[in-house]
Amino acid sequence: MKRLFIILLFSAYSFSLFSQNTSNNFYEKIVPIGSFSLMFGTVTYIDISPKLGYKISKSTLCGPGLTYKYFKQKDYPSDNIWGGGFFLKQELTNLLFLYGEYEALNLSTFYDVLGLYPNKDRFWNHAYFVGGGI
Repeated sequence: MKRLFIILLFSAYSFSLFSQNTSNNFYEKIVPIGSFSLMFGTVTYIDISPKLGYKISKSTLCGPGLTYKYFKQKDYPSDNIWGGGFFLKQELTNLLFLYGEYEALNLSTFYDVLGLYPNKDRFWNHAYFVGGGI
């Protein structure tokens, strides 16, 4: 899976090498994106995930992102989850795009359901996301 993600990542990047970007100003190529979520009730969930994209070409956007999540469920301990990652978005046409992301999150071992980290309070969870959209 990791190998497939890396191949897709470099394939998407190679498309941008053939594109021309007419803007030479660094700040014009920066795009702030991200997400913000709130949920209250039996489960409390707060997610703040800003990302900063850089337009490599007219159809390619990549950059770093940060993540903070607060999670609390009734009768269970709360957790502050934090981390970061890197993303790449390649527009294929005006309607289709490919998206890849790597994310590393630090969370409590309470959520280590497999028992892989028995002597630690927290652990790092690494995830790869690959997809597309309209």
